[in-house]
Amino acid sequence: MIKSKFAFGNVYGVGVFLMAFLAVGIYFLLHPHMPVRNKFGTTTGAWLPGLIIVGAGLFLFYIFQKRITFLRIYPDRMDIKSLFFQRTVYKQDIIFIDVWGREDIGFAGGNRPVSAIVVTCRDNEKYILADRFYRNVAALKLSLQENFLPATGGITIPSGYSGEQMPAGEEERAEKFAGYALLNLRVMVFVLMLGSVAIIGVKIWGLSVMILFVIFLVYYPLTGLSLFYVKVSDKYLIIRNHFFPWYRRGYRLEEIAGVVFEGGGRGSNTFRINMRNFHSKKYQAGSLRSSDWRALEQRLKDARVDVCNEL
Repeated sequence: MIKSKFAFGNVYGVGVFLMAFLAVGIYFLLHPHMPVRNKFGTTTGAWLPGLIIVGAGLFLFYIFQKRITFLRIYPDRMDIKSLFFQRTVYKQDIIFIDVWGREDIGFAGGNRPVSAIVVTCRDNEKYILADRFYRNVAALKLSLQENFLPATGGITIPSGYSGEQMPAGEEERAEKFAGYALLNLRVMVFVLMLGSVAIIGVKIWGLSVMILFVIFLVYYPLTGLSLFYVKVSDKYLIIRNHFFPWYRRGYRLEEIAGVVFEGGGRGSNTFRINMRNFHSKKYQAGSLRSSDWRALEQRLKDARVDVCNEL
C-alpha cells in the first residue's frame, strides 16, 4: 500500500495562507466598530471588510479542498478521499488511467491545463489528481502502473533514469534553441532598475551600492529562473540557463516519455519534461519566441519524442 504525500508549498503553504486570510477577517468581525478607511477616503465599520474577507476566504477554501484529494493505492483498489468526500474504487470498476493526463482544474490551476493523474470509471466518473499537489507523485504513478495499468488497458511505461553524466563533447554537437535574453521583459526591468539606481548613485554613492546589491541578490536569481533554454543532440535533451551559465542538466531522449509546452499566462512559457520513470520537471523559457518553439517541437518530433504543444 502506498499513500499520497501532499506538497509543502502548493498544499500546506496555501493552507497557511488561507488560515491567515480568514484570521484577518475574523478579527475584523470580532471588532465590528473599529473604523477602517477605504479607497474613497471614507471610513466604515470593520464588520464590512471582515465579512467580505471571510466570504472570499471560505469560497477559496471550498475550491481548494475540492482539488486536494488524499489517495491510498492497494493492489486491488484505491481509496480516494477529500474533506467532504470518500470513495473506494476497485480495479474492475476502472476503465482507464492516464498517468500523463492534462486537465483544467479551474481556479486552483490558474484556469489552464495542468499535469495530472486521471482515473476514469465505468460510471463515467472521473477523478483528477493534479501532480502539483503531491510530492511523491512519481511513486504514485509507478504504483498505478504496477497494480492497475495492465488490467485497464493503459500504456505500461518502463522505468528509466537520467542521472548519468553526458559524454564529453555531447553538448558541442547539440542544436541550440534559445532567444535573446535581453528582450525578455523581466530582464529589461532588471536592467532598468540597476541603471536607475546607478544614475542616482552619482549623488548618494554608499546608499546606491547597497540598493544595487539588494536588487542583484534578489532579482537576479528570480529573473534567471525564467530564462532556461534547450539544446538537443542525437541522444540528449540538454537544459541550460542564460543567467546561470554553470547550470547543465541532460536527459537521454530514449528515457523521455514526452515533452509538454505550457502557456505561462502572464508569465513565461514553460516546457515540462516527463520521464519514463514518472519523474517530471518544468522549466520556464522566457527567451524563446514562437519560431523557436516551433523549431524545437519539430526537432523533438524528428527525434521521436512525443510533444504536446499547448502554446
